[in-house]
Amino acid sequence: MNPSLLPWLALVTVLATACGDSTPSKPSAPAPAAPKANSSPEASAPATATPSAAILAPMDAAPLRTLDLGEALLVDVLREGTGKVARATSTVALHYEGRTETGDEPFVSTRGRYQAERFELDPASDRRPIEGLARALVGLAPGARVRVHVPGHLAYGKAAVREFGIDEHADLLFDVELVEVR
Repeated sequence: MNPSLLPWLALVTVLATACGDSTPSKPSAPAPAAPKANSSPEASAPATATPSAAILAPMDAAPLRTLDLGEALLVDVLREGTGKVARATSTVALHYEGRTETGDEPFVSTRGRYQAERFELDPASDRRPIEGLARALVGLAPGARVRVHVPGHLAYGKAAVREFGIDEHADLLFDVELVEVR
């Protein structure tokens, strides 16, 4: 291990323990995207960014602004990002936590993974997140923190994922920190 990483590892460990995320309490849910058979290794490889302290803390800040993207898709901007802005053809890396609008416990989370999840926003990609999340990420820059309100028809639609508490047409909430845009 690189000795220069030890202070960061100690900080992340302390923060994770303080937030109660030292061990997951239930199995991880499937990511919001389903990779297809011919996905490239580069596209599916997670980004090598460590989680920031911000993603380890609850996202309870009041939004700076709320974007209404139509079709009941809402994005609460909690922190603006800087740098290259995501476009509909970008590859992005992000930390996220997803829950149903009626549930308290997340059904999926990258908390504690120490690597951001990488997705392609291109509609033709096999590494694209659910429709509502993909639309919400366009226009954001690295460092942005948002809460995305995804209506059921832009989430999993008729495809219930009952083992994770997601009913048909369930509305979802995603807390997202955008780490990288390529």
